[in-house]
Amino acid sequence: NQLDRTAVPLICALIDLCPYLTRMDLKRNKLDEDAVNDLQNFVERIPGVTSVTRDPVTSDIIAKSGMQVRMVVALEDQSPVDPNETPLSPTSQLFGEGEEAD
Repeated sequence: NQLDRTAVPLICALIDLCPYLTRMDLKRNKLDEDAVNDLQNFVERIPGVTSVTRDPVTSDIIAKSGMQVRMVVALEDQSPVDPNETPLSPTSQLFGEGEEAD
């Protein structure tokens, strides 16, 4: 998986488009602490969410509405971003952006 901090706006837009989403699996990507904090800040502002916590072991974001778990964003096993890698847009693999033309 190759999602990094450049994918956060698209992830937030996807969460916004799916109001009944209860679980998002973002395990084994390249989301750094700033990206995870941005996701957490977005989840905190979802209407109806009353509290947001982070699991200290897995870093999962757990959003509750009262006592009921509203959404879990699974964030286990994030890899560090390769400093030598050229940042691409989040859709680069989907649309073949950044590839050399034959």
